[in-house]
Amino acid sequence: MALSEGAIEDFVARSLQSETSLLRFPGYQVDFLPGGAVLVVTFEPAAMGKSEPDLNRPAWGQAFLQKRGHSVLGVKRAATAWYRSVELHRLFRSLQTRDFFGHFERVLFYGPSMGGYAALALAAAAPGCTILALNPQSTLAPDRVWFDQRFAGARAASWKGDFIDGVDGALTAERVYVCYDPYQIKDRLHALRLPTHNRINLRLPFVGHTTAQALNGLGLLGTVFDEALQGTLDEKRFRQMARERLRWADYHVHLAERGVWPPRRWRHLSQALVLDDKHPRALLLRDAWKARTDGPSVAAQDPHGTQSARRAPPAARPSRERWPMGVVTAERVPLIYLNLPKCASTTIQNHLLFLADGRYADQPRDIHQNDGLRRSREDNDATHDLISRQVHEGALVFTFVRDPGRRAYACFHEKIMQQGRHSFMAIRQALIKDWGLRPPAPGQASTLELQRANFSVFLRFVEANLAGDTPIRRDPHWCPQGPMLVRYRQHIKIDQVGKVENFAADLALILHRAGVSRAVDVNARPWTNPPAPFSFDEVLTPDLQAQLDRLYESDYIHLGYRRPS
Repeated sequence: MALSEGAIEDFVARSLQSETSLLRFPGYQVDFLPGGAVLVVTFEPAAMGKSEPDLNRPAWGQAFLQKRGHSVLGVKRAATAWYRSVELHRLFRSLQTRDFFGHFERVLFYGPSMGGYAALALAAAAPGCTILALNPQSTLAPDRVWFDQRFAGARAASWKGDFIDGVDGALTAERVYVCYDPYQIKDRLHALRLPTHNRINLRLPFVGHTTAQALNGLGLLGTVFDEALQGTLDEKRFRQMARERLRWADYHVHLAERGVWPPRRWRHLSQALVLDDKHPRALLLRDAWKARTDGPSVAAQDPHGTQSARRAPPAARPSRERWPMGVVTAERVPLIYLNLPKCASTTIQNHLLFLADGRYADQPRDIHQNDGLRRSREDNDATHDLISRQVHEGALVFTFVRDPGRRAYACFHEKIMQQGRHSFMAIRQALIKDWGLRPPAPGQASTLELQRANFSVFLRFVEANLAGDTPIRRDPHWCPQGPMLVRYRQHIKIDQVGKVENFAADLALILHRAGVSRAVDVNARPWTNPPAPFSFDEVLTPDLQAQLDRLYESDYIHLGYRRPS
């Protein structure tokens, strides 16, 4: 049922008379629970993608807040829709117009994660309020937060209209308390987007994206809430309180999971089990690490172990394997890339280089010759051992594919028609001599008709080349992608195949699945090749498409692109 002005008017009137009231509209229910002169507006976090049709549940933090005698305005959602409802926005603007929030002595907007975004953004309807946001997202508008791709579905929602950015709500607040783990890079970047004049950073290291649960588990949530409401909490005071995390088992489990040096990882895991000998995650990690023959020495540091206090046996190395050409990885990067040429491969390798070394390269040669990336083309046992170890440790294996016609056109333009360091000059001369390729004269621009004719020559050459009718070797730049994927799959399981046409979202999903913590600008392309004189769509004709269909029929069908007719 749509939200009417009459329903809003009745809800406000009953609420201001200290009556319990609710307002339900598509996807949401807003409850008002009367209490004291302090109003707390709460927003729920995400539900891990699940719908929750029963909106009669308590509002987030309801019992906690009613115990303190506060009035509560609880916003509940049926699905993880990021509070982007136009009717919800209209409700909060109506509450602002009717001076609903002005009837209370103090107003605090409160929520974690997705609820933290809503607390920040919708606080713009109550200027002068206080905000307590726990590991919030400031927004998911793609043009504003390129660094956070964790919620791809939510990013596809409409991020236009009112209450887009939590920065706007934070600007109008009296104080903004934002609690986050500074080692959760994306959470930190969201927090640092907020204005500084009224922001109080509540840093809680090594608790992950669960600051609300951490504060509650440490017994600090009530103190933090009360002091934030009173305006007496500051960063120094919170740092003192945050030391309590040392006695929280989850904190040590997080450190154990994030650690690199094995003895230290076991030390934190052991401490977690001392604090909580039935901690499920700690027990799972202990059993998993003990089961691995390449695990760290543990006995003296593991009070729950059964071994005597001695050094663990040497790690069993993965069996040496010679990996096929095209496998790319790097030390300390939990990703293995399977190179398919002309499928954004150089850009992808540049992102891997950034993850490994913290910088992007300026030129393609600086990527392909960089020691920070290790490639299976190297006849080097250490490189093949590194790839084997990465596979053994569960690195995510991925690649990207591309529309076959656009890929062939890119190869034609960049490798045949362009003349440069990375073009195929010998093949270009063979096409001119034996196939009728007619490049434009120096200083002259190509016409559309000439571009189409030359592209057709290239496709005829590729067709003959793939059939084995030319003395020139087959090259992966124009070979079908499907057989190359089959060759890779004979050696390794591919976890994710992205599409160049959806590059930013697919790469973001890959980074998220791999647990990459460093913020990567998935839209970054430090350089671009000079564009073709005409786009693929301009050049394409039915005859050219027929040639492409013959060449790449299986790619069109099995990679999910246009089926040849």
